Amino acid sequence: MSSSTWREARNRHPVYAGLAHGFKPRKRQTLSQWACENLVLPAERASLPGPYRPGDAVYQRAIMDAITDPDISDVVMVTSAQVGKTTVLVAALGYFADAEPSPQLMVHPTQINADEYLEEALEPTIAASPALAAVFTGLSYPGGYVALVGANNPRQLAARPIRVVVGDEVDRWPLSAGDEGTPAALAEKRTITYHNRKHVYASTPRHTKTSQIVAMFMRSRQHYYHVVCPDCGHKQVLQWKNVAYTKGREAEATYHCESCGVGWDEMRKRALVRDAEQMGGGWLTAKKAPFKCFETNTPAQPNKIGFYLNELYSPWSSMAKMAVAWTEAEGNPADEQVFYNTRLGLPWDGNFSDVADVEGLKNRRETYSPRICPKDAGLVTGSVDVQDDRIEILTTAWGLEDEQWVLEHIIVNQDPSIPATWDHVAEVLARRYRHETGLKELGVEVVAVDSGGHFTQEAYKFAARGQKRGLRWHAIKGVSGEGKPIWRISENMQRKGVPLVLVGVDDAKTTIYKRYALQKKGPGYIHLHEGLSDKLLEQMTVEHVEIEYSDHGFPKRVWDKKPGARNEGLDMMVYNLAARSSMKIDMAVRLTALNQREQERLDPAKVGAMFAA
Repeated sequence: MSSSTWREARNRHPVYAGLAHGFKPRKRQTLSQWACENLVLPAERASLPGPYRPGDAVYQRAIMDAITDPDISDVVMVTSAQVGKTTVLVAALGYFADAEPSPQLMVHPTQINADEYLEEALEPTIAASPALAAVFTGLSYPGGYVALVGANNPRQLAARPIRVVVGDEVDRWPLSAGDEGTPAALAEKRTITYHNRKHVYASTPRHTKTSQIVAMFMRSRQHYYHVVCPDCGHKQVLQWKNVAYTKGREAEATYHCESCGVGWDEMRKRALVRDAEQMGGGWLTAKKAPFKCFETNTPAQPNKIGFYLNELYSPWSSMAKMAVAWTEAEGNPADEQVFYNTRLGLPWDGNFSDVADVEGLKNRRETYSPRICPKDAGLVTGSVDVQDDRIEILTTAWGLEDEQWVLEHIIVNQDPSIPATWDHVAEVLARRYRHETGLKELGVEVVAVDSGGHFTQEAYKFAARGQKRGLRWHAIKGVSGEGKPIWRISENMQRKGVPLVLVGVDDAKTTIYKRYALQKKGPGYIHLHEGLSDKLLEQMTVEHVEIEYSDHGFPKRVWDKKPGARNEGLDMMVYNLAARSSMKIDMAVRLTALNQREQERLDPAKVGAMFAA
């Protein structure tokens, strides 16, 4: 082998390649400079794919550069959607892989979210960016790696030393990682050996009382993007209260200067955002927080900087789109929270998801038969709740986007230890529900059987009995704690050959309570018929959320009820939601097939043809 051939082979070896990369002279760059030279946005993730340019999203530059500022350790972003948060985070990951190679930890609410981010954002960006493709091998690169983990797994947060922690959607993280503190505190422990450690956190906020991202923001030097009025020179933070429009004419929405009242149309507002820094505005601190939820008496830590952004600054949205969204959301607490969180970047003060309005549910009961599957439903599920002296069953029907109809509530007042009791339960679950179209019957397709009480063996035996007949009867056990999947098959726990399904009850209850608050029939709405008793509805709404603190002072959301109060109704709603979550079906296709049969049955031309002869 010639010396030149040997040198070429040597340089291709990963060890030598890593050494060469490590000793390569580097010019000092800020993150925004590096991104403009090296980051390529993939078509899968960007409306304008190709080499990164801030464009009208000029506010991204200062956020990026704060991340690489040697005097700043923590960067906190409280944002709405549609402002380019994902681009900032993926740019940071790329920078600390290429420009300052370092071990990195990216924390998502769950491991599922982390895996989705890897597949949908990080891997496509690496593939599209030659500078990153040249250094990444899998998730490793010379000088470090990126580990993507879920905040709901404390063990993953406390492993090897890390220089850079990047946290996404912090307000969807659990409030506590056991007794070791918040997930953020646990992750930050891994950076303690690095004098130049970096912590980057971003999230749309959720609830005022428990928002982790707002708490971080309030400990930082708060910065707000100020736009300068061209008429009076007033510097101001864009706020929704200053948008004016008439319902039905949302396309004409205008923004009005909070000082002189002059209106700006969308193009004018967008230009003022783009030119804010040149006009003396841009990212500035405020003597008083423009939003009450960010007011604090806690002194800001100089090494921590915070940024707040809402959708009014976004070049990918418009006041017209926001006006339409608010018109549709107004008056519905669940939709209003979504608007506040995802469009205004503000936490929600309401408590609709913590306390349910039982009287409101009682008053909205409808007239429909519990033995007929509604026309807009295409799936029936069942839940079995096992008590010491009886078994309760609740069946529900499901339509598009989880619109739900509660059907039958049946109580089997027999001893659960007796096989005949379970025979009775099987008879109930074998019932067929005539579809409202008239030509088809639907059976109970999925059943969730509570196995967490005093009759675990009997529950498993019943589930096994159904599964041997090809039925989807599942033994389930509820697990508490935020961030737990609503439906997860345990890999280790099996009895009688039946795998145990773990149901994340906290997230399920939060989802159900949000749906209780919906006033508009359609996606997520829960229909209740007039035959359902007050007692059942009270059980369905008996729990509420309280904030408890561990011995170490860390807060967590806990679902609680008054002593002695019965909650079987809520448990059965949770189990039905879990059963629905297990079914990955195309509901639109099902409903189309059912309704086509109805149309064929009533087609006048076909009916007439039958008598033509």
